[in-house]
Amino acid sequence: MKQITKPLIVGLVAVGGIAAFIWAFGSVSKNIVDEKNSYTVYCYFDSVIGIVVKSRVTMSGVPVGQIDDIVLDPKRPREAKVIIRLDKRYRLFKGVKLGDVKFHGGAVVYKRQASILGDYYLDLFPGTHGEYLKDGDQIPNVVGDSGLANVMKKMEGIGDNVEKFTKSLANVYGGVKGTARLNEITENVRLVSKRVASLTKELQSTVKGINRFVDKGLVSQTDSIRKIVQNIEKTSANLAKITTENQRAIRETLRNLAQITRDNKRGLNQVVVNLGSITSRVDKMLARNDSRIDDTLKNLNANLVSLKKTLKNVGDITHKINTKKDSTLGRLVNDDKLIKGVESTVDEVGNFVKKITRLQTQIGLRTEYNIKQNGVKNYVGLKLQPKEDKYYLIELVTDPRGHTSNTTRVTRTTNPNDPAVFREDITETKDTIKFSLQFAKRWHFLTGRFGLIENSGGFGFDMGFWKDRIQLSFDFFDFTRNTSPRIKARAQFSVWKYIFITGGVDDIISNKLRDYFVGAGFMVTDDDLKAILTVAPTPKL
Repeated sequence: MKQITKPLIVGLVAVGGIAAFIWAFGSVSKNIVDEKNSYTVYCYFDSVIGIVVKSRVTMSGVPVGQIDDIVLDPKRPREAKVIIRLDKRYRLFKGVKLGDVKFHGGAVVYKRQASILGDYYLDLFPGTHGEYLKDGDQIPNVVGDSGLANVMKKMEGIGDNVEKFTKSLANVYGGVKGTARLNEITENVRLVSKRVASLTKELQSTVKGINRFVDKGLVSQTDSIRKIVQNIEKTSANLAKITTENQRAIRETLRNLAQITRDNKRGLNQVVVNLGSITSRVDKMLARNDSRIDDTLKNLNANLVSLKKTLKNVGDITHKINTKKDSTLGRLVNDDKLIKGVESTVDEVGNFVKKITRLQTQIGLRTEYNIKQNGVKNYVGLKLQPKEDKYYLIELVTDPRGHTSNTTRVTRTTNPNDPAVFREDITETKDTIKFSLQFAKRWHFLTGRFGLIENSGGFGFDMGFWKDRIQLSFDFFDFTRNTSPRIKARAQFSVWKYIFITGGVDDIISNKLRDYFVGAGFMVTDDDLKAILTVAPTPKL
């Protein structure tokens, strides 16, 4: 009873999943608005990639309509015409025409990205001016890609700028001309350093001369200084004699000065006041700028010290670049191969990103009922297809047979009642989840596969007929078994685009393990998932 219960539960789960999938597609086909209570407007886009018919149209995040149709207008063949059906409760403004193109205050339609899968929906801004749009009118203002798609375009522009920068760097510093430029810079720095060193020596020599003058010059000029003092004494004596002989004239002169001072007392007072005001202003100005003058002198001194260190560092760097060409910076400047390698790496990264964006993904679930084993075998597969003629297949498998191993055990005993040596053949089966990873290449109707098949190396091939609705598959794997390798033959028929039935024979060669199976499954692509996400009705809160 337990052996029947587990397969029955698994089968019910698989049937429930298929029913839920069919229900989801049925709900997708429902319209958001009906034709009686709606009207249509249209707009033009340069590209409608990611937009599908019946995709939702929102206004402030609330669904107000859907895309009714997408066509090419013969009058404007380079643009796609998108017809939108809106609920009559929501009206759009035509706007006021300014110039030849823009409509001020008119309705705006935005193309927004819904997720990283590349699916889009349309968002409306109703506008504020002008008349209401009528049934069949055109929305005046259209905004293309925004959000994540716009960011990706900017990232591509940044990548192009980085590539241009690396090429410019290679053109400037690469090759013979780049080496000549660096040598010229190095020579200039060396000359500047030499001139600074010479100037420093001259300043040191000047300071030493001043010290020598102070220490020795005054001492050596003692006689000259004595003569100067004697001359000053003689001059003082002569002045005293002149003053004595001309006392009357001096008194008369002082009297005249006093008279002049009395007569011009007011003017002299004004002159004194003006001189005092000027002196006060000069003192205040010096007091206000005292700290600034000190800071300026300090900054000048610090800049001179920093300039000296900078010149020294530049000299060290250029010396290392020229003498140690095996270093990182030396190789970056002098090694042309490294620059070419960087450019090649950037190109390869760009090609890899482009391949990832073109990758098509398929997700599938398959259930097989093994008649003899009375068990259910389940497959969950992920198919990555970068090109039409090749793909990668990843599968997780639950097998009722599990992993079977055959071992031989030899036992030696001293018990007289048992044989001295007896041999046992042990067959052990364990329930495990198996893993498959295969690479496939297609030639016309025949597809070859090889890789890891259910935890063992193997290969297989598929034959497709009637546009691949009928497929015959053969797998050869598990070559390490003690008996014969495992060969599985399977036929598959697609009942619908997403659902198929299957049947075949497993372990054909082995008489003991041969089993027959029937089953069903479904498979969807990333395009189908995009359609589900964009067209599925939004739940009401």
